[in-house]
Amino acid sequence: MFLEILTYLQGIKCLDKMIVMEKLLELKKKEYFSLEEWEIRGLQISNDAVIQKMRLLTENYLDGLLGLVNKSGKLSNSNINKLISALEDKFFPHLDTEEREWCSDIFTEILEEIGFDQLNIIELINQRYNDS
Repeated sequence: MFLEILTYLQGIKCLDKMIVMEKLLELKKKEYFSLEEWEIRGLQISNDAVIQKMRLLTENYLDGLLGLVNKSGKLSNSNINKLISALEDKFFPHLDTEEREWCSDIFTEILEEIGFDQLNIIELINQRYNDS
């Protein structure tokens, strides 16, 4: 009986991992920071080089999440925070405040898409700033 339960739980973990990876791969296909999104957000469109940096940042974030899920089968707050910190250090100096906020919003939307609820995200953010 124990072996059956363990096998069942491992199957769920594997299924969850596959679902999260499929969602992340689907999110990679989206065109982030389109001209229409700039207008909806009410922002003046940044130059092409900045938009490309924002897209590269988002792509690196998605790739990082995929790598974490593939490696460990789950996403922990500490691993996500390490990923975000590394990406912020690399990309944020080249972005202004509104662009950084928008990227942060995209990060949050991605987490919601893969199953994080608002409380998980708030906990992640609190941990992030308490560890700083």
